[in-house]
Amino acid sequence: MKIQLKPEPALKEKSVDLAQIGSAHLHSSVFEHLKNGIDEEKLADEVLKTHGDSGLASFYYLLNLLKKHALLNYKTSLIDWVPMKEACPPDSLCTNGLYRISPFAMLRAEDGCFVIETPLYPVRITLLSQEMLILLDLFRKPVTIAEALSRFSHVEKTELEQTLALLQQAKVLTLEESNLIQMQWEPHDLYFHSRSRMGKHDSIYGGSFPFQGKIPPPSCKKTYPSSDAFPLKKPDSPLPISLEEAIESRKTVREHASSPLCSHQLGEFLFRCARVKETLVYLGEEFAKRPYPGGGARHELEIYPVIYACEGLQKGVYHYDPFEHSLKRLSNLTEEAEKLLRDACTMSGKTEYPQVLFVISARFQRVSWKYRSMSYALILKNLGVLYQTMYLVATGMGLAPCALGGGNSDLFCKVIGTDYLEETSVGEFMLGSRNV
Repeated sequence: MKIQLKPEPALKEKSVDLAQIGSAHLHSSVFEHLKNGIDEEKLADEVLKTHGDSGLASFYYLLNLLKKHALLNYKTSLIDWVPMKEACPPDSLCTNGLYRISPFAMLRAEDGCFVIETPLYPVRITLLSQEMLILLDLFRKPVTIAEALSRFSHVEKTELEQTLALLQQAKVLTLEESNLIQMQWEPHDLYFHSRSRMGKHDSIYGGSFPFQGKIPPPSCKKTYPSSDAFPLKKPDSPLPISLEEAIESRKTVREHASSPLCSHQLGEFLFRCARVKETLVYLGEEFAKRPYPGGGARHELEIYPVIYACEGLQKGVYHYDPFEHSLKRLSNLTEEAEKLLRDACTMSGKTEYPQVLFVISARFQRVSWKYRSMSYALILKNLGVLYQTMYLVATGMGLAPCALGGGNSDLFCKVIGTDYLEETSVGEFMLGSRNV
């Protein structure tokens, strides 16, 4: 197995002062070998012959530093094993038991190569040969290592064993046994969790503004050409209960009273929850402040009331304009829009349509224009904050609130006419009048 130094950009990114490790001559000769890739034992023997015991000690100190900062790749003829964080290859291949491809393993294309990784171990594996796809195919079903070796005899045995050991260490190959904790994770959930937080990857994380100077930032305000706008009422008095009372008495109420909401109540609710309080411009970009916090003041969430019963407003699909505090009517209650209401019934266990269903969408690029790795996780956190704000305001107003756990994003795009990759639904919230 060869060890190879990562490319120069990776060294600069890590900001490791490696030139101070060992003598200049040792540093230069070792790095020349590491740039091209060399067997670790062979390199150690050469250092010992050239620099003696003291040189060998400096060599291993340097090597451990490189490993600690994940600056060494490990290569066989079949794969390039690239640590994203500190990770060392195994000493030997485990041959006991049945092995299969982990359900968490993900194969994708990157820079013209196939790459495989899992959220279980901080390593990215680049496939160097088409033979690797054939090898991986052997482990679609549980198989012993001995059987896999016998069926893949056209590759030199040592190389094959080293490759399989690296796949085991990276959790790409896993034992066919029950792991009660692991089995309760779905692959997409664990991958999303591991990649949207720091710790198991080396991707850029946080506010890095990856598209600054390349793509104009999405506008703070979502506009519709519709002239069919309905101004909403603003409250003229504070809520009748304290924050503590609202928190303590807050609960989900799925059943609505026979008398529906009125447009004044809907206006007061939206004003207290989601209006734009003020705008500001920073470095040429507009931001807004709302009653609920939003990461980076991006405020990517949009609210679309699907109204079934609200006194003073016709049935239909609307968009809430938080800048003007008004509703823009987008369409009648079409068959597809009504399906959104039916889905809400299914999610909530109700048989009657909610009086008002708020479908909450996200304009994704509003967040991803600034953030890397954490964009979608941030959107969901912002959604949770909005949910809580809606619950507390509805409780203070004596209304019936109910957040839903899921919805149909494809259907929403058809109803609104948006691009799924640009704006689609991330949450749903039912509201109605409450039985006293």
